[in-house]
Amino acid sequence: MKKNYTRLMVFVFYSFLVLTLVILISCGGGGGDGTLSATCPDIPNGDFESGQTNWTEYSSNGWDLILEDWEQSTIVLHSGTWAVWLGGDDNEINYVEQQVNVSSTCPYLVFYHYIVSADNCGYDYGYTRINGITVDTVNLCEENNTGGWVAKSINLSAYAGKTVTLQIRAETNGSLNSNWYVDDVSFQSSSAEAQ
Repeated sequence: MKKNYTRLMVFVFYSFLVLTLVILISCGGGGGDGTLSATCPDIPNGDFESGQTNWTEYSSNGWDLILEDWEQSTIVLHSGTWAVWLGGDDNEINYVEQQVNVSSTCPYLVFYHYIVSADNCGYDYGYTRINGITVDTVNLCEENNTGGWVAKSINLSAYAGKTVTLQIRAETNGSLNSNWYVDDVSFQSSSAEAQ
């Protein structure tokens, strides 16, 4: 009797384990190839759909940066109804920033960006900064116009396990307008997930 009870408990345990794996994989917990992938922590309001919350905004010319009213724009947002508009004015420095935790299993910062510029290369720039240090630079110029939303992935594994200040920033000069739109900021486990 004891032997049958033990065998039954082992069977129940393995059945539960298999069922759990099937549920995880079928509900997106898998990497699509039958492997399990890490669940990455959310960046608070990373899709900006909560409006002007969680992020600190700064504009040297006093502009709001996290915007909902895009009806008069030719820009179709990547998702939802809110996004960030950086640049957009002459002699402008502007940014959004917040403190985030960089996970060791999800160290890739991924966001979607859209460049619309009339400037020549070498004058207007977009920066991604961690604790005030530039980790990525985008030349905002007509030659680099994206023509739509493009995924950008930045490896932050050097900051894994740390709480850092993430800043997405634009700096423009005194002529020829450059715009850098940003949406859907997240952490991913690999750069391949930026598709």
